[in-house]
Amino acid sequence: MDIKITLSDLEYQILSHDLVDPSEWANLAVSQKIAKCKERLLREATDVLLNDENVTSLPATADEIIQTYLDREDYQNRIERESQSDPSV
Repeated sequence: MDIKITLSDLEYQILSHDLVDPSEWANLAVSQKIAKCKERLLREATDVLLNDENVTSLPATADEIIQTYLDREDYQNRIERESQSDPSV
């Protein structure tokens, strides 16, 4: 999936004032955010799967554990969880 961010010339100049390569910085920032989200998701996924009596084994890798969790019928992403608690979302 591609995520595109469009900056105005001024915004790019502002970033360039402090950063050698704004594009590299943005890619690194997103990569670091993904890593932190993955850490939290892996903890949550492992906990849910270990406490589910219907799960008899866990996958061998972190990515496989996360994918197994995301594939569950009862899995809800952030928007779905928030819309349950606040129907206006």
